[in-house]
Amino acid sequence: MQFLAISTPLFVGAGMKITYDLMLYLSFRGIKPPEEREGK
Repeated sequence: MQFLAISTPLFVGAGMKITYDLMLYLSFRGIKPPEEREGK
């Protein structure tokens, strides 16, 4: 039970980080960097 109490914040934080990374990826996946854009 003590292991669960210590590890729970780590798992919650990891889950939040994964969610954040996926949200960033989904919001920026269609945007090309300036050096890849056409019509310089």
